[in-house]
Amino acid sequence: MSTDSLTPTTSINYGKTTMTDTATSQTQTLEGEEIINGRAARAITLQQSITRGAQVITKVYVRKPKSGELRGIDLGAMLNANADAIMQVLPRVTEPFLVKHEVENLDPADLLMLGMALVSFFVPKAELQ
Repeated sequence: MSTDSLTPTTSINYGKTTMTDTATSQTQTLEGEEIINGRAARAITLQQSITRGAQVITKVYVRKPKSGELRGIDLGAMLNANADAIMQVLPRVTEPFLVKHEVENLDPADLLMLGMALVSFFVPKAELQ
């Protein structure tokens, strides 16, 4: 899936967001909210799995960040989908925990979807409905 042709087909809503590659018509979905360790989280199924030894990661949960996990981050850059800002926060809020080099090697479409899941937590719930 090329990121050049990746466009949202709907705005972020509380249920799902779908991204469609207009060149290939492949879709990727931002799932609804779940609870992991007492915190809201959203599941993302990766297009390109991550291999960590014998473990293959195909689904990553993005937890709602706490203020401390946003320390040192330019929130404006993150809200503007700045890749550096998103890549800095993801190792702090993912289940399973992704390390820096795994985040840096993500497929661009997966990075975008994980970033959308992260940024969606900054929108008030009333705006999402």
